[in-house]
Amino acid sequence: MPHVAELVERTGDTRYISNLDLAKGYWQIPVAKEDWLKTAFGTPWGLNEFFRMPFGLHGAAATFQRLMDQILAPHAEYVAAYIDDIVIYTRTWEQHKSALRAILTELRHAGLTANPQKCALA
Repeated sequence: MPHVAELVERTGDTRYISNLDLAKGYWQIPVAKEDWLKTAFGTPWGLNEFFRMPFGLHGAAATFQRLMDQILAPHAEYVAAYIDDIVIYTRTWEQHKSALRAILTELRHAGLTANPQKCALA
């Protein structure tokens, strides 16, 4: 997991900063069918399994962070993520518009959605 202080330092002397918060975080990540049994828990009515990655599952945070790092790797010079929070930082407005477009496109291709009520743009 990245250190939050290091992520904040990366913003440096940038002028424009946007924060994106992904909707329903871990729930956006499907659990592979062969791993459903690993998520099982018992109830009085039988065994339940998760088909989507739940909060609290051992390794869930690291799995989600790894996914975000992979998705955002081509844009490392102007974006950082801490689990489901993404910060985009640039020096100029034109760069910022381009960076936002690129990151939102990456999220769409990955099947991830942001929560507009929790995002702050520029």
